[in-house]
Amino acid sequence: MKWKYFLFLLLALLCATFSWSRYVNLDQGSPARYIGSEVVYFKDTTAALSLPQVQQAYKEGRFIKGANDILNFGNTPDAVWVHLALRKTGNNAAYLVVGYANIEQVDCYVGSGSRWNHLKAGSLIAASPGVRSTNQYIFPINAREGQDTVEVWLRSKTRNIMLLPLQVAGVDNLYAIENSNNRTIELCFVGFLLRFSSSIYFFTLQ
Repeated sequence: MKWKYFLFLLLALLCATFSWSRYVNLDQGSPARYIGSEVVYFKDTTAALSLPQVQQAYKEGRFIKGANDILNFGNTPDAVWVHLALRKTGNNAAYLVVGYANIEQVDCYVGSGSRWNHLKAGSLIAASPGVRSTNQYIFPINAREGQDTVEVWLRSKTRNIMLLPLQVAGVDNLYAIENSNNRTIELCFVGFLLRFSSSIYFFTLQ
């Protein structure tokens, strides 16, 4: 009887675990919140996997839940994939904001099933039509008529520090996010540099 109770708890835990990777609600919480802890990510060490291959890795449970509101992968040669399903109400436009411009290439796949709209941006490439590329990258998340949930796969690759401050915005608060000073991002970047510098210093003392 005890093993049945244990099995029930295990199934409940698994359901709860999968629920966090299920949806990001556009209409819930602060409109300026960073959603790193609400998404899952996968580090492609080959930097060569295609979208179907990464989707297979997702099905196999190889994605990891974000631990912080702002994702920071340091200086990595890997391509980082982020998956989220954006849920919104009404027909208002929605946007995914990558609030850090020092990323060489960002690929954003928006859609569902086998229909994907591939949008691009980055410090070394021209942005796709409809994508805003300034001191941050803003991707439109368009849903088909009657569709209230949109699936998004985001691939980032750079030779610089991989910082991914992600936000979702509606048309009503996009202006405020776009014109914010992003003080949090600056502090994260400075903190990373201080930690990196101290590691180098202690390494040289050994």
